[in-house]
Amino acid sequence: MLTLALTLALALALRHFVVEPPAIGHACDVARWQGGCAARTLLLMTFQHQQLGWIALACGALALLTRRAVVGYAGLVFGCLGIVLYSYDTAAFGLLASMLALCRPQR
Repeated sequence: MLTLALTLALALALRHFVVEPPAIGHACDVARWQGGCAARTLLLMTFQHQQLGWIALACGALALLTRRAVVGYAGLVFGCLGIVLYSYDTAAFGLLASMLALCRPQR
């Protein structure tokens, strides 16, 4: 539960302080790959094909198949990041699959 709360706090901080502020967006439009704008640009590139959501879905499916808690927790983290950071279509299913996998007895 602590992992989920920390991930949610990190995702919300990234969304509200890095992605959404217009001043940062305008400053990074000029020099996308310099300094801190490079990290922001890489983060924005994950939105393009909903990569966070697909990673969450893959982790959730793998956690259901292998019953590994580590993979389930990875699915929780990426699912939470994906839901907050605009990849909610596939991230929701990955988060749900990871939760189901963690509810089952583990190896």
